Amino acid sequence: APPPAAPGAPAAAPAEIVKSSVGPGEQAAVKVLIRPREDVWVRVVGDRKLLYEGTLHAGQQLHADGVEYLRARVGRPEGVEITWNGQKLAATGKAGEPQTVEFTSQQFRVVPPAPSEE
Repeated sequence: APPPAAPGAPAAAPAEIVKSSVGPGEQAAVKVLIRPREDVWVRVVGDRKLLYEGTLHAGQQLHADGVEYLRARVGRPEGVEITWNGQKLAATGKAGEPQTVEFTSQQFRVVPPAPSEE
């Protein structure tokens, strides 16, 4: 048996995080699974509700679902594996550059970065 945590020590991060914007009587049409290979910051919005924002660690996984859409912002897209409605997505974008992806039941798209102001 593992030794008990020291008093005041943070609890271990859950291996599986499940977040949903689907209400009673609604069907989830969009399902996304994010599995980090390294520590990575992630923000997920579903149907205009913030579902998750924080750092995911290697070995964790985030399941998110929505009725109309999900929007995921990933700090380091090369450090995660994303599955959308059962389909594993190929890595896109440049290493080290945050990326936003929008998902619906029919498609997904990478949102181009906003032009920088100079």
